[in-house]
Amino acid sequence: MNKQIAEAANKLKAGGIRLTTQRQLILEHLYNHLAHPSAEELYQSIFQVNPHYVSMTTIYNTLRTLKKHGMVKEFYLQRDGVSRYDINMKPHHHLICEACGCISDYELPLSPFLMAGTDQSFHAERYYIEFSGLCLACEEKQQHEANNTGKRTAVG
Repeated sequence: MNKQIAEAANKLKAGGIRLTTQRQLILEHLYNHLAHPSAEELYQSIFQVNPHYVSMTTIYNTLRTLKKHGMVKEFYLQRDGVSRYDINMKPHHHLICEACGCISDYELPLSPFLMAGTDQSFHAERYYIEFSGLCLACEEKQQHEANNTGKRTAVG
């Protein structure tokens, strides 16, 4: 068990929650195998390794418990409207590749940007910004495909 999973397990135990085999599997997949999964992606990932070991109900209940104890954040993407879960509890934003769907954390502070438009009638406690575009790999792939398409000649 890696250090992060052990810390998560200890936090659950401190909250009076037993670390069942199913919860252990969910923690392992969140920390070792998946980045920003939906509940369905988490279920499929576990099912591939341990068929019929967890149900969607177990996934949702465990994610709800982890969220309640401050161990995962739930967020929604504009592009698909699906709940996703993130183990990075530090304030951050996300970069979403429009081509491959990869979601990466963006941790640079954006406070000065937000402070410019605030006034005294509202105090923001949380904010979230989603950046959509292309990851470097997809951008290079598209450029490569465009270059190869442009070089084709007619046969005949």
